[in-house]
Amino acid sequence: MIKFSAYGRAKLCERMTKVLSEMETPYEVEHIDIQAFPNKKEQYSISIIPTHIIVDENNVLQKRLDGLASEDIMREWLNE
Repeated sequence: MIKFSAYGRAKLCERMTKVLSEMETPYEVEHIDIQAFPNKKEQYSISIIPTHIIVDENNVLQKRLDGLASEDIMREWLNE
C-alpha cells in the first residue's frame, strides 16, 4: 500500500497516519510525501491528500481510497 501525504502541512494526513499506525494491515505501507516526490503524485494521478492506493507487482493500480477515512472504513476497504 502506498500512502500519499503532505507531511507537516496537512492535518488530515497526520490523522490518517495515526489511524494506520494503530492498525494491523495485510500490506507493507510506503509513505510518500507529495511535496518531496511530485513525480509520484503525477504518476498515480493524486489530486487530494491523503490518498491510499494498492498496486500489484507491476505497479498497476488495484485499489484507491481518497481522503480521510475512519479505521472502520479503512479496514473495510482493505478487506474488499
